[in-house]
Amino acid sequence: MAGLFAAHLGPTEAAPAGSPLTLTPTDDTYVAGELPANNYGAAADVVGDASPVREGYLKFDLGTLLGQGIVSAKLRMWVTNGSGGTFTLKSVGDSSWTEGSLNYGNAPAKGAVITTFTPGTAFSTWTEVDVTSAVASKTGGLFSISMDTSSSDGFNFSSEEAPSDQVHLLVELSGTSAPTGTPTPSAAATSTPSPAPGNELTLTPVDDAYVSGDLPSNNYGSAVDVISDGSPVRDGYLKFNLQWLAGQTVTSAKLRMWITNGSGGTFSLKSIPDSWSEGSISAGDAPPRGAVITTFSPGGVINNWAEVNLTSAVASKLGTFLSMAIDTPSSDGYNFSSEEAASNRVHLLIQLAGTTGPTPTATASPIGTPTPAATATRTPSPTPTATPPTATPTPAPPAGPESFWLDMVTTGNTYDDTTNTMTVGSIENSSTGAQTSTHTHQVDLIAKNVRDLVGWQVRLNYIGDQMRPLGQNVVPFTDNNTSQSVGFTNLPIDQTTRMHRDVTAAAGIPVTPPDGSNTEQTALLGATYNFAPDTAASPDTPAKAPPDDNSYSAPSGGILSRITLQVVGNECDHPLLIDLDDYSPNPPGSNIVVFDGIGTTTIRLLESQLHDATHTEVCSSPPPAATSCACTPTAPASPAATASATATRTPSPTPTRTPSTITPTPSPAPPPPVTGLESFWLDMVTTGTNYNDTTNTMTVGSIENTSTGAQASTHTHQVDLIAKNVRDLVGWQVRLNYIGDQMRPLGQNVAPFVDSNSMQSVGFTNLPIDQTTLIHREMLAAAGIPAAPLDGSNTEQSALLGGNYYRAPSAAVSPDTPAKVPPDDNCDPYFVRLHTDRYSDRDCHADAATDRHSYPHSRHSDADAASGQRHRLLGLGDYDEHDRGELADGLEAGRNRCGRRLGRLARTERRLGNRRSLRLDSDNGDH
Repeated sequence: MAGLFAAHLGPTEAAPAGSPLTLTPTDDTYVAGELPANNYGAAADVVGDASPVREGYLKFDLGTLLGQGIVSAKLRMWVTNGSGGTFTLKSVGDSSWTEGSLNYGNAPAKGAVITTFTPGTAFSTWTEVDVTSAVASKTGGLFSISMDTSSSDGFNFSSEEAPSDQVHLLVELSGTSAPTGTPTPSAAATSTPSPAPGNELTLTPVDDAYVSGDLPSNNYGSAVDVISDGSPVRDGYLKFNLQWLAGQTVTSAKLRMWITNGSGGTFSLKSIPDSWSEGSISAGDAPPRGAVITTFSPGGVINNWAEVNLTSAVASKLGTFLSMAIDTPSSDGYNFSSEEAASNRVHLLIQLAGTTGPTPTATASPIGTPTPAATATRTPSPTPTATPPTATPTPAPPAGPESFWLDMVTTGNTYDDTTNTMTVGSIENSSTGAQTSTHTHQVDLIAKNVRDLVGWQVRLNYIGDQMRPLGQNVVPFTDNNTSQSVGFTNLPIDQTTRMHRDVTAAAGIPVTPPDGSNTEQTALLGATYNFAPDTAASPDTPAKAPPDDNSYSAPSGGILSRITLQVVGNECDHPLLIDLDDYSPNPPGSNIVVFDGIGTTTIRLLESQLHDATHTEVCSSPPPAATSCACTPTAPASPAATASATATRTPSPTPTRTPSTITPTPSPAPPPPVTGLESFWLDMVTTGTNYNDTTNTMTVGSIENTSTGAQASTHTHQVDLIAKNVRDLVGWQVRLNYIGDQMRPLGQNVAPFVDSNSMQSVGFTNLPIDQTTLIHREMLAAAGIPAAPLDGSNTEQSALLGGNYYRAPSAAVSPDTPAKVPPDDNCDPYFVRLHTDRYSDRDCHADAATDRHSYPHSRHSDADAASGQRHRLLGLGDYDEHDRGELADGLEAGRNRCGRRLGRLARTERRLGNRRSLRLDSDNGDH
């Protein structure tokens, strides 16, 4: 819970003597030596490495420690990639840097060495470094440090942006005993010492939520917005803990709300009883509303603070709780950022007797304190809250060891949506064909003897110029009852939503090496279901006795992923091996993440639990013996055999890393201005849009902003998002507003065409040919799409889609439409087919069915690729070519940045705006 004085202090709060404190950074990031202009302030990890160079930076606000005696201070880091190297912490004298702008080219100078440490090769554990003297010397000010190393064995730890286990300082003040671990905030705040008079305090709510009048059983306690509206009815609820302020004198108290959807209506704050919590409140059981405390009108602006004077209400509730409801008769809805938002959370700004009033500029900045008391999630303990865990039983042990299998013949693997049953037929670990040209072949990754699966990861070793993975589909089947795509990962029906969970997929696959090079490569694939794990939503195969949940069945195994393999031409008459690998020699290896009744646990799979497979193109008779495959089960992806997976994570096929091989040509003069404004268009009829891989030309025909159909049942319909008048595109983002139970987006394909020359998927974003590698850039894509609402509810929803190309930008690889004169390179003209929307149909308006394919050469990433804003749609994209394998580290942790982050970020983007503007409608001026 947030708002507990002892659990997390803001920059204006004085630290009470005799309290163990947990301080998270105000800024943290890392920089990349070979990418001097790149910024990684939104990354979920801080990274240190010498080859390629990665240097970490951390900044803490120690203003709360002014005048305090420091007994000990430890920098605690949750290891996501261990290292046997030695790392150095150095002081940074210039603290003016920010995580959103720091890069290698503008990084401040590093000063004296504070200390050195060796994290060790273990991961998913805490490492602690004593920084007592350094912290004691900086109390009352900012504490900036850097981390570097001479070791090529890289080290990663969770940043402040990670969904849990964030880096922090654990500070013990005079008068306290040394804590045994990160303190879990107590739910009872009455024992917290009262602050000295003269404090200016910032308190976030202990509970906040809203309820929906038309959905009386729904709970929105985890929403990133609090909403109030008169039609449809939305009422907001806030609760603040003022118990520890008993005896204080309040001179001013303001409720400050960051407006995400403005309104010209009038809103009422009303007193309510305290007997509710954000995790359970709904319209059906909401507490009765009492007297009006005050009214206010937020105004039609957005991205600004609204302030309401609550001095009298706060003063009357000191020593207790302050609970309020927000309602309105206006149909012009109002949204503000909740305590669950990533920044600018709603809070009370309280001034106690003896202080001067805050200056206007001091309160206008985004609030960085009272972040949710993350100490509960930052401890090694998996306990998610300060309250005792529910009595969920520990799952029974599996009937046999968990195992992964590659089934090279998928025809016996089926799904029945009538009974929600998945069936795996006989598993064939070899297959044959008779094609001499390059082609694709689909195989299934099967799990057996798994209990309470939350997420999984598999490492594949192979000869990349013979047979290689192109991509995966973790939800290869369709449940026509829910119009969702289904795989084993999300097979159960969530008993709250009556839907399958959404799934996040990840794929870290190196680019194709030169044919004939016999290049050994390694790739990571994985997936996790979204939102909080529980036993019923975590699938078993076979079912327990008795089963956790009767909504599904997978008695003979679970189909985790349908993998598309590319078989390169002229690889006849010898077996082509795909090796499922453990953690040696390429960590991280194959594993599963399971729910243990309280939190998640990672189970590493041994080589004996991983069953490999081969494929042979029989072009002569008889075929040779199966001994001619050059790929060995333990082949590393590069000659480096250190514990670090750095070498195997580099997607570039370039054999050397000399900067001279990638020196960009001098930039030409600035391009001429665009002849018209940049614009996005939805083309509802895609037939006129095509791609010619002979000339690498993309053509858009006439754009139709309307379409018709004649289907009464739920179905899907593809449309194209078109860009016009764009110069030097690196990334893009589009927001879609719609009625979710009528027509809704299901997914996107940012690279819908295939260049048969390079065997790559292509869209406008990666249309140019990189003149260094002579192939298209790889793609990063993201989709934050809310789950389908109940049919007939007329639920307004909002989604974000986006994409960007991968690696350092340049004018030649950043496409233009139309081309400049002269063009940056000779691959013009550039036009666009950015992505495909697939959406669900109710009332014969359009269509449905879910398609969340993981397309070849595309990976999910942060959505706001173009602007660098910190939307967290998928949370898989905070990595570069060195960190490519880190994609899977998130999957290792199950609800780590691959899983939990998506859960949080999907909620982040589920913000409904003004009801009247939520339409895709040409009358609004929408293209």
